[in-house]
Amino acid sequence: MVSTSFGHRILMPIIAVAVTLGGIAGARAETALVVLGGGAPEHERTTVGGGIESEIRSAGWTTSSKPTKKESDGLLNCKDVTTPWTCVPSSIRSKGVGGIFVISVDLNQAPSGAPLVVVTGRMIVMEPPQFTFGQRYCEHCADDKLTEAGANVARQLIDDLATRAGRTVVHFTSEPTGADIILDGAKLGATEAKYSTRPGKHTAMVQKAGYISQVKEFTVEQGKTADVTFTLVPSEAPPAVQKPRTEPLPPPRSRSYLLPAVAIGGGASLATLSGLLIYRGLRSSDQYEFPRALPVGIPMGLVGLGAVGTGLYLLWRDNRSSGPSATVTPGSAVVGWSGRF
Repeated sequence: MVSTSFGHRILMPIIAVAVTLGGIAGARAETALVVLGGGAPEHERTTVGGGIESEIRSAGWTTSSKPTKKESDGLLNCKDVTTPWTCVPSSIRSKGVGGIFVISVDLNQAPSGAPLVVVTGRMIVMEPPQFTFGQRYCEHCADDKLTEAGANVARQLIDDLATRAGRTVVHFTSEPTGADIILDGAKLGATEAKYSTRPGKHTAMVQKAGYISQVKEFTVEQGKTADVTFTLVPSEAPPAVQKPRTEPLPPPRSRSYLLPAVAIGGGASLATLSGLLIYRGLRSSDQYEFPRALPVGIPMGLVGLGAVGTGLYLLWRDNRSSGPSATVTPGSAVVGWSGRF
Protein backbone atom coordinates (compact mmCIF):
# COMPACT_ATOMS: atom_id res chain seq x y z
CA MET A 1 0.00 0.00 0.00
CA VAL A 2 2.74 2.41 0.83
CA SER A 3 4.53 1.92 -2.46
CA THR A 4 1.30 2.22 -4.48
CA SER A 5 0.36 5.48 -2.76
CA PHE A 6 3.84 6.84 -3.35
CA GLY A 7 3.61 5.95 -7.05
CA HIS A 8 0.28 7.73 -7.40
CA ARG A 9 1.76 10.84 -5.78
CA ILE A 10 4.51 10.92 -8.39
CA LEU A 11 2.36 10.12 -11.44
CA MET A 12 -0.48 12.55 -10.74
CA PRO A 13 1.61 15.81 -11.05
CA ILE A 14 3.25 14.48 -14.19
CA ILE A 15 -0.12 13.70 -15.79
CA ALA A 16 -1.47 17.13 -14.78
CA VAL A 17 1.50 18.92 -16.35
CA ALA A 18 1.16 16.90 -19.54
CA VAL A 19 -2.53 17.66 -19.82
CA THR A 20 -1.87 21.39 -19.23
CA LEU A 21 0.85 21.55 -21.86
CA GLY A 22 -1.32 19.66 -24.30
CA GLY A 23 -4.16 22.11 -23.69
CA ILE A 24 -1.88 25.11 -24.23
CA ALA A 25 -0.53 23.66 -27.46
CA GLY A 26 -4.02 22.85 -28.65
CA ALA A 27 -5.27 26.33 -27.81
CA ARG A 28 -2.38 27.93 -29.58
CA ALA A 29 -2.56 26.05 -32.89
CA GLU A 30 -5.36 27.21 -35.19
CA THR A 31 -5.85 24.99 -38.20
CA ALA A 32 -5.89 26.53 -41.67
CA LEU A 33 -6.93 24.96 -44.94
CA VAL A 34 -5.33 26.20 -48.18
CA VAL A 35 -7.34 25.79 -51.39
CA LEU A 36 -5.21 26.56 -54.43
CA GLY A 37 -6.45 26.96 -58.01
CA GLY A 38 -6.49 29.29 -61.00
CA GLY A 39 -5.41 29.30 -64.63
CA ALA A 40 -1.66 29.80 -64.10
CA PRO A 41 0.74 26.92 -64.82
CA GLU A 42 1.33 24.35 -62.09
CA HIS A 43 4.79 25.72 -61.29
CA GLU A 44 3.50 29.25 -60.60
CA ARG A 45 0.63 27.94 -58.47
CA THR A 46 2.90 25.71 -56.42
CA THR A 47 5.44 28.52 -55.86
CA VAL A 48 2.76 30.97 -54.72
CA GLY A 49 1.20 28.27 -52.51
CA GLY A 50 4.54 27.67 -50.81
CA GLY A 51 4.79 31.35 -49.83
CA ILE A 52 1.20 31.33 -48.51
CA GLU A 53 1.69 28.23 -46.36
CA SER A 54 4.99 29.59 -44.99
CA GLU A 55 3.31 32.85 -43.93
CA ILE A 56 0.39 30.97 -42.37
CA ARG A 57 2.77 28.90 -40.24
CA SER A 58 4.69 32.04 -39.27
CA ALA A 59 1.42 33.51 -37.96
CA GLY A 60 1.02 30.54 -35.60
CA TRP A 61 -1.38 28.45 -37.65
CA THR A 62 -1.04 24.81 -38.68
CA THR A 63 -2.05 23.68 -42.15
CA SER A 64 -4.60 20.94 -42.64
CA SER A 65 -4.41 18.17 -45.18
CA LYS A 66 -5.22 19.10 -48.76
CA PRO A 67 -8.90 19.19 -49.68
CA THR A 68 -10.42 16.89 -52.24
CA LYS A 69 -10.99 18.10 -55.80
CA LYS A 70 -14.71 18.37 -55.16
CA GLU A 71 -14.14 20.49 -52.05
CA SER A 72 -11.63 22.71 -53.88
CA ASP A 73 -13.87 23.24 -56.89
CA GLY A 74 -16.81 24.16 -54.67
CA LEU A 75 -14.81 26.87 -52.91
CA LEU A 76 -12.98 28.19 -55.99
CA ASN A 77 -16.20 28.45 -58.00
CA CYS A 78 -18.24 30.05 -55.22
CA LYS A 79 -20.15 33.03 -56.65
CA ASP A 80 -21.46 34.34 -53.33
CA VAL A 81 -19.43 37.51 -52.69
CA THR A 82 -21.32 38.54 -49.54
CA THR A 83 -21.59 35.30 -47.55
CA PRO A 84 -18.93 32.97 -49.01
CA TRP A 85 -18.95 30.78 -45.89
CA THR A 86 -22.17 29.26 -47.21
CA CYS A 87 -20.03 27.63 -49.92
CA VAL A 88 -17.97 25.70 -47.37
CA PRO A 89 -18.96 22.02 -47.62
CA SER A 90 -19.97 20.09 -44.51
CA SER A 91 -16.97 17.80 -44.91
CA ILE A 92 -14.66 20.78 -44.22
CA ARG A 93 -16.87 22.14 -41.44
CA SER A 94 -16.63 18.85 -39.60
CA LYS A 95 -12.83 19.11 -39.51
CA GLY A 96 -13.00 22.14 -37.21
CA VAL A 97 -10.89 24.28 -39.53
CA GLY A 98 -10.30 27.76 -38.10
CA GLY A 99 -9.61 29.54 -41.39
CA ILE A 100 -9.93 28.67 -45.07
CA PHE A 101 -7.59 30.37 -47.57
CA VAL A 102 -9.06 30.25 -51.08
CA ILE A 103 -6.29 31.30 -53.47
CA SER A 104 -6.56 31.73 -57.23
CA VAL A 105 -3.36 32.18 -59.28
CA ASP A 106 -3.93 33.42 -62.84
CA LEU A 107 -1.59 34.42 -65.65
CA ASN A 108 -2.31 37.60 -67.62
CA GLN A 109 -0.31 39.98 -69.78
CA ALA A 110 0.89 43.38 -68.54
CA PRO A 111 0.56 46.51 -70.75
CA SER A 112 4.29 46.20 -71.42
CA GLY A 113 3.75 42.70 -72.84
CA ALA A 114 5.46 40.96 -69.91
CA PRO A 115 3.74 38.03 -68.15
CA LEU A 116 1.65 39.17 -65.17
CA VAL A 117 0.77 36.78 -62.36
CA VAL A 118 -2.38 37.80 -60.43
CA VAL A 119 -2.79 36.29 -56.95
CA THR A 120 -6.33 36.66 -55.59
CA GLY A 121 -7.17 35.42 -52.12
CA ARG A 122 -10.11 35.10 -49.72
CA MET A 123 -9.93 34.04 -46.12
CA ILE A 124 -13.11 32.58 -44.64
CA VAL A 125 -13.75 31.79 -40.98
CA MET A 126 -16.82 30.03 -39.64
CA GLU A 127 -17.01 31.20 -36.03
CA PRO A 128 -18.15 33.91 -36.24
CA PRO A 129 -18.80 33.78 -40.01
CA GLN A 130 -16.80 36.45 -41.82
CA PHE A 131 -14.29 36.82 -44.64
CA THR A 132 -11.69 39.17 -46.12
CA PHE A 133 -10.28 39.72 -49.60
CA GLY A 134 -6.79 40.51 -50.92
CA GLN A 135 -4.93 40.68 -54.23
CA ARG A 136 -1.35 41.05 -55.45
CA TYR A 137 0.20 41.51 -58.91
CA CYS A 138 3.59 40.21 -59.93
CA GLU A 139 4.94 41.33 -63.31
CA HIS A 140 7.70 39.28 -64.95
CA CYS A 141 8.52 37.65 -61.62
CA ALA A 142 11.03 34.95 -60.76
CA ASP A 143 10.26 32.30 -58.14
CA ASP A 144 11.43 34.41 -55.20
CA LYS A 145 9.02 37.23 -56.09
CA LEU A 146 6.17 34.77 -56.63
CA THR A 147 6.79 33.34 -53.16
CA GLU A 148 6.84 36.88 -51.75
CA ALA A 149 3.56 37.74 -53.51
CA GLY A 150 1.89 34.69 -51.99
CA ALA A 151 3.20 35.55 -48.52
CA ASN A 152 1.99 39.14 -48.86
CA VAL A 153 -1.53 38.03 -49.77
CA ALA A 154 -1.68 35.66 -46.79
CA ARG A 155 -0.37 38.33 -44.42
CA GLN A 156 -2.90 40.86 -45.72
CA LEU A 157 -5.79 38.43 -45.24
CA ILE A 158 -4.76 37.48 -41.69
CA ASP A 159 -4.15 41.10 -40.64
CA ASP A 160 -7.39 42.41 -42.15
CA LEU A 161 -9.49 39.71 -40.52
CA ALA A 162 -7.86 40.25 -37.12
CA THR A 163 -8.48 44.00 -37.40
CA ARG A 164 -12.13 43.49 -38.36
CA ALA A 165 -12.69 41.19 -35.40
CA GLY A 166 -11.93 44.12 -33.08
CA ARG A 167 -10.68 41.88 -30.27
CA THR A 168 -7.14 43.25 -30.39
CA VAL A 169 -6.86 46.97 -29.64
CA VAL A 170 -4.09 49.55 -29.27
CA HIS A 171 -4.68 52.73 -27.26
CA PHE A 172 -2.52 55.70 -28.26
CA THR A 173 -1.95 58.67 -25.95
CA SER A 174 0.49 61.54 -26.24
CA GLU A 175 1.59 64.66 -24.45
CA PRO A 176 0.57 67.04 -25.94
CA THR A 177 -2.54 65.51 -27.49
CA GLY A 178 -3.58 65.84 -31.10
CA ALA A 179 -0.46 64.23 -32.58
CA ASP A 180 -0.82 62.36 -35.90
CA ILE A 181 -0.51 58.56 -35.63
CA ILE A 182 1.19 56.45 -38.30
CA LEU A 183 0.87 52.72 -37.56
CA ASP A 184 2.90 50.29 -39.67
CA GLY A 185 3.26 52.94 -42.38
CA ALA A 186 -0.46 53.82 -42.56
CA LYS A 187 -1.87 57.08 -41.17
CA LEU A 188 -4.69 56.36 -38.71
CA GLY A 189 -5.75 59.57 -36.98
CA ALA A 190 -4.71 61.60 -33.96
CA THR A 191 -4.16 60.98 -30.26
CA GLU A 192 -5.91 60.16 -28.00
CA ALA A 193 -7.66 57.24 -29.73
CA LYS A 194 -8.18 53.47 -29.79
CA TYR A 195 -7.81 51.36 -32.92
CA SER A 196 -8.42 47.71 -33.71
CA THR A 197 -5.39 45.92 -35.07
CA ARG A 198 -3.89 42.49 -35.54
CA PRO A 199 -1.94 40.72 -32.81
CA GLY A 200 1.83 40.79 -33.06
CA LYS A 201 4.61 43.33 -33.45
CA HIS A 202 3.92 46.86 -34.66
CA THR A 203 5.78 50.11 -35.30
CA ALA A 204 4.08 53.42 -34.56
CA MET A 205 5.20 56.99 -35.13
CA VAL A 206 3.54 60.16 -33.87
CA GLN A 207 4.28 63.63 -35.17
CA LYS A 208 3.05 67.11 -34.39
CA ALA A 209 4.07 70.51 -35.70
CA GLY A 210 6.61 72.15 -33.42
CA TYR A 211 7.71 68.83 -31.86
CA ILE A 212 10.24 66.11 -32.67
CA SER A 213 8.63 62.98 -34.16
CA GLN A 214 8.85 59.85 -32.04
CA VAL A 215 8.86 56.16 -33.03
CA LYS A 216 8.06 53.13 -30.85
CA GLU A 217 7.91 49.39 -31.44
CA PHE A 218 5.45 47.33 -29.41
CA THR A 219 3.62 44.00 -29.34
CA VAL A 220 -0.11 43.46 -28.97
CA GLU A 221 -1.44 40.15 -27.67
CA GLN A 222 -4.53 38.49 -29.08
CA GLY A 223 -7.71 39.76 -27.42
CA LYS A 224 -5.97 42.43 -25.35
CA THR A 225 -5.49 46.22 -25.37
CA ALA A 226 -1.98 47.67 -25.55
CA ASP A 227 -1.42 51.16 -24.15
CA VAL A 228 1.23 53.12 -26.06
CA THR A 229 2.17 56.55 -24.72
CA PHE A 230 4.36 59.18 -26.34
CA THR A 231 5.88 62.25 -24.70
CA LEU A 232 6.90 64.67 -27.41
CA VAL A 233 9.82 67.05 -27.05
CA PRO A 234 9.55 70.54 -28.56
CA SER A 235 11.80 71.09 -31.52
CA GLU A 236 14.45 73.78 -31.32
CA ALA A 237 13.30 77.23 -32.28
CA PRO A 238 14.64 78.31 -35.67
CA PRO A 239 17.65 80.59 -35.42
CA ALA A 240 16.76 84.25 -35.37
CA VAL A 241 17.42 86.03 -38.62
CA GLN A 242 20.26 88.44 -38.08
CA LYS A 243 19.50 91.87 -39.38
CA PRO A 244 22.23 93.41 -41.48
CA ARG A 245 24.30 95.83 -39.46
CA THR A 246 23.95 99.33 -40.71
CA GLU A 247 26.78 101.71 -40.20
CA PRO A 248 25.76 105.19 -38.99
CA LEU A 249 25.70 107.69 -41.81
CA PRO A 250 28.36 110.34 -41.66
CA PRO A 251 27.07 113.70 -40.54
CA PRO A 252 25.99 115.89 -43.40
CA ARG A 253 28.70 118.11 -44.71
CA SER A 254 28.25 121.66 -43.58
CA ARG A 255 27.85 123.97 -46.55
CA SER A 256 30.29 126.80 -46.84
CA TYR A 257 29.12 130.07 -48.41
CA LEU A 258 32.56 131.70 -48.28
CA LEU A 259 33.68 130.84 -51.79
CA PRO A 260 30.38 131.78 -53.48
CA ALA A 261 30.30 135.03 -51.44
CA VAL A 262 33.88 135.94 -52.42
CA ALA A 263 33.15 135.18 -56.07
CA ILE A 264 29.94 137.17 -56.12
CA GLY A 265 31.43 140.07 -54.10
CA GLY A 266 34.62 140.23 -56.15
CA GLY A 267 32.72 139.91 -59.40
CA ALA A 268 30.31 142.69 -58.39
CA SER A 269 33.24 144.96 -57.45
CA LEU A 270 34.95 144.34 -60.75
CA ALA A 271 31.72 144.91 -62.62
CA THR A 272 31.19 148.19 -60.76
CA LEU A 273 34.74 149.36 -61.41
CA SER A 274 34.38 148.30 -65.03
CA GLY A 275 31.26 150.39 -65.33
CA LEU A 276 33.06 153.47 -63.99
CA LEU A 277 35.96 153.01 -66.38
CA ILE A 278 33.66 152.55 -69.33
CA TYR A 279 31.67 155.61 -68.27
CA ARG A 280 34.87 157.72 -68.02
CA GLY A 281 36.09 156.53 -71.33
CA LEU A 282 32.85 157.34 -73.07
CA ARG A 283 32.23 160.70 -71.39
CA SER A 284 35.73 162.16 -71.76
CA SER A 285 36.09 164.75 -74.59
CA ASP A 286 39.81 164.35 -74.73
CA GLN A 287 40.68 160.92 -75.96
CA TYR A 288 44.08 161.21 -74.41
CA GLU A 289 42.77 162.02 -70.93
CA PHE A 290 41.73 158.38 -70.20
CA PRO A 291 43.20 156.47 -73.09
CA ARG A 292 42.96 153.04 -71.42
CA ALA A 293 39.57 153.34 -69.76
CA LEU A 294 37.63 151.41 -72.37
CA PRO A 295 40.26 148.72 -73.12
CA VAL A 296 40.55 147.94 -69.41
CA GLY A 297 36.94 148.48 -68.36
CA ILE A 298 35.31 146.13 -70.86
CA PRO A 299 37.44 143.04 -70.03
CA MET A 300 37.20 143.86 -66.34
CA GLY A 301 33.40 143.94 -66.64
CA LEU A 302 33.37 140.59 -68.36
CA VAL A 303 35.57 139.07 -65.64
CA GLY A 304 33.34 140.55 -62.95
CA LEU A 305 30.19 139.16 -64.57
CA GLY A 306 31.89 135.77 -64.87
CA ALA A 307 32.84 135.83 -61.17
CA VAL A 308 29.25 136.67 -60.19
CA GLY A 309 27.96 133.84 -62.38
CA THR A 310 30.43 131.40 -60.82
CA GLY A 311 29.34 132.37 -57.31
CA LEU A 312 25.67 131.91 -58.18
CA TYR A 313 26.41 128.49 -59.66
CA LEU A 314 28.24 127.40 -56.51
CA LEU A 315 25.24 128.38 -54.42
CA TRP A 316 22.90 126.46 -56.69
CA ARG A 317 25.09 123.35 -56.72
CA ASP A 318 25.25 123.13 -52.90
CA ASN A 319 21.46 123.00 -52.79
CA ARG A 320 21.37 119.95 -55.11
CA SER A 321 22.70 116.43 -54.58
CA SER A 322 24.07 115.12 -57.81
CA GLY A 323 26.96 113.13 -59.09
CA PRO A 324 28.09 110.51 -61.54
CA SER A 325 26.20 107.17 -61.58
CA ALA A 326 26.68 103.75 -63.15
CA THR A 327 24.04 101.02 -63.60
CA VAL A 328 24.98 97.47 -64.60
CA THR A 329 22.31 95.22 -66.12
CA PRO A 330 22.67 91.77 -67.70
CA GLY A 331 24.42 92.37 -70.96
CA SER A 332 24.77 96.16 -70.64
CA ALA A 333 25.96 99.07 -68.50
CA VAL A 334 24.76 102.68 -68.26
CA VAL A 335 26.99 105.53 -67.12
CA GLY A 336 25.62 109.01 -66.53
CA TRP A 337 25.03 111.88 -64.16
CA SER A 338 22.25 111.63 -61.61
CA GLY A 339 20.85 114.21 -59.26
CA ARG A 340 17.85 116.30 -58.27
CA PHE A 341 17.04 119.18 -60.54
